[in-house]
Amino acid sequence: MSTRHSNYRRAENDFYIEPEWAVDALFDRIPLSGLHDPCCGIGTIVDAARRRGIAATGADIADRACGRFPARDFLHDAATYANIVCNPPFKKKAALPVIRHALTHVVAGGHAAFLLPLNFLASQERHPLFKAERPLVLVLSQRPSLPPGELLLALGESCRKDGSTDFAWIVFRPGRAAESAEIDWLPPAPQR
Repeated sequence: MSTRHSNYRRAENDFYIEPEWAVDALFDRIPLSGLHDPCCGIGTIVDAARRRGIAATGADIADRACGRFPARDFLHDAATYANIVCNPPFKKKAALPVIRHALTHVVAGGHAAFLLPLNFLASQERHPLFKAERPLVLVLSQRPSLPPGELLLALGESCRKDGSTDFAWIVFRPGRAAESAEIDWLPPAPQR
């Protein structure tokens, strides 16, 4: 991400909070019976899952939710999960190690879904991953606003504006080889 289009300063450890509608859009498309969010921040994904009756756990590298979730570095987590869903850090190539670790820590038949800027798909370094895993790419038709977590915690949802970056859920299905990657578009956020 070379050019910054938002007025936000880069958040420490890439602590940005996804909007609930973007998480709901994923859950509308991919039915899950349980999940773990290893980069849960304040717990948006976990809370959205639980509202739908999906068993969900979370952890984060730092305690961002006043003790609701354990502080744990996912890259040192040896547990295996039914599904992994997260908004991973993107700065300094941090997302790729999280994805690779997740792919080896999801049970057979599970999903590993990551909310990432759409430009994540265009990379020589990630080419072997995409060729081997053949993900489902679910493009968010509406750009989500992901303000820095500290700003959102201080000002609330009113600080969300129109998004300036295109995002997609990149969904891997480890152990289920596909002939080719799939792409689909998720609908915009419901009007309130």
